[in-house]
Amino acid sequence: MSGPFRCTHPPSSGRVPSGQLAAEGPGWLLVSVLAFVEEARAGNAPPVAPSTSATAAAENVSHVRKAGDLGEGRGEGNVGARFRRETDYSAAMATKIDELVKAERTVRKLHAELSTQGKKLLPELREKLVEALAEGDTDDATATLVRVSALLGELPGPEPVDLLIDVLGGESPEARAVAGEELENIAFERFKEVALGIERALGRLPSDSPALTELPYLLAEVAEPGCVKLLGRFLAHADPNVVASAIEALAELGDPAGAPLLAPIERDGRQVEMDDDADGMLVTLGELAHEARELLLDVDAKQTGKP
Repeated sequence: MSGPFRCTHPPSSGRVPSGQLAAEGPGWLLVSVLAFVEEARAGNAPPVAPSTSATAAAENVSHVRKAGDLGEGRGEGNVGARFRRETDYSAAMATKIDELVKAERTVRKLHAELSTQGKKLLPELREKLVEALAEGDTDDATATLVRVSALLGELPGPEPVDLLIDVLGGESPEARAVAGEELENIAFERFKEVALGIERALGRLPSDSPALTELPYLLAEVAEPGCVKLLGRFLAHADPNVVASAIEALAELGDPAGAPLLAPIERDGRQVEMDDDADGMLVTLGELAHEARELLLDVDAKQTGKP
């Protein structure tokens, strides 16, 4: 991130050598001259005939600085003090950026070392994850869940998938996003592992778990042939919000094979609240199902050429 300060060479003393001033370029000269003129207008500086040369301007500024008329203290100019503060700020920010980059290198190195441990790392990851989920949406818990999720995403087997789904049901939005990305990456490589984990989640998670309203959208993103069948399982869930997520996921997936699954729900009168874009409007599951089914039938008609 670039700072708002351009000059990095403030004067080291009250007098600026004319050669240095000219070398600093027109920006430095303009700032110096404007400062002098402003002080002269205020009656704080002796009148000096204007000059078009950089050397004369430098002598004028030097004269005022010697008199101490620009200073916050004797002999120190406002312009010089300001640029010294700006230079100090830039140096401090540069140091912080270096520290941040160094910390990132350390994180990557530790992640690489830990990921080589494979399944042996699972007990420690599980313990950290359970503690962080119990802590809620705090900075420390989020940091833990984000790092643990990244490591779980590199481990094969059913337990890492189950633990990532647990994070997906936690309170931290940032951690949920990372867990969802890791699950999606695993699904693209080993869909069966994630599909089995989702089936287990439908049986083991509380009915109001946020994970159950997120997993249908993950299936829509993956778009494997088995996703329609899995989404049908969500349509049979007791929570109307889970059913609504599955309906929307089927519409996003765009597979006409999902249309017959939606037909029975068109008579469901349970209401759900739409997202923020719809200002909290309530609709029935039947209305959502009808709209999604019509969309899928239209897709089928275009694909098959049937009217």
